[in-house]
Amino acid sequence: MGGAASSPAVTASAAWAGAGAGAGAGAGAGAGAGAGAGAGAGAGAGASASASVGAADGGTTVSSSSSAAAASRGDAGTGGCRVLRGPIELPVRAAAALALHGDSLEVALNDDGRPRILTFAAGAVPAAAPNAPDPPREGADGGTVPGYPIACAVAGDRVFCPDRTGAVHRAGKDGGGDRLVASSRTGTRVSASVLGGSHAAMAYLASQQTSEG
Repeated sequence: MGGAASSPAVTASAAWAGAGAGAGAGAGAGAGAGAGAGAGAGAGAGASASASVGAADGGTTVSSSSSAAAASRGDAGTGGCRVLRGPIELPVRAAAALALHGDSLEVALNDDGRPRILTFAAGAVPAAAPNAPDPPREGADGGTVPGYPIACAVAGDRVFCPDRTGAVHRAGKDGGGDRLVASSRTGTRVSASVLGGSHAAMAYLASQQTSEG
């Protein structure tokens, strides 16, 4: 391979977790520490509710907000957005993966290969009180600890979290059943999804030496 003989080739690899695995596919998705991610759900006619997560003052925070969709704009925009709760400091300073389940917002944090799951209520948006002050900032109970800036990937009840060495851990949402299932390229993202209703597929990037050297 010419001058590339001393460099490992980068290849895309996939690993399966769960019974009856057959084929894997995935697209990388995630956010580093300090980056934002969002998830939303409809709440009432002509209104939307959303939650965002990012890094503020050295720690990861989450806040929820709502905005009424103005017919003249054709979208929700940001001008009418009001904060419903937070910002809420999270216990692990790490990238976060968000998922909405009914009236609950699930936040998955990467504690260096171990998942830390938090759940926040995300129900109907209350009516706005006139001249209501912004809600207070909420600190993390017991303080915060540093995590890993690569987000976990959630597939059903399984969570895949890379650690600082590139090893990818598979565990339940409670952290139980931790098992190493792959060795990814350090600092790269992983992606996971549920296929066929019960099979979890995980995709990752790996460095491998080719037969040509």
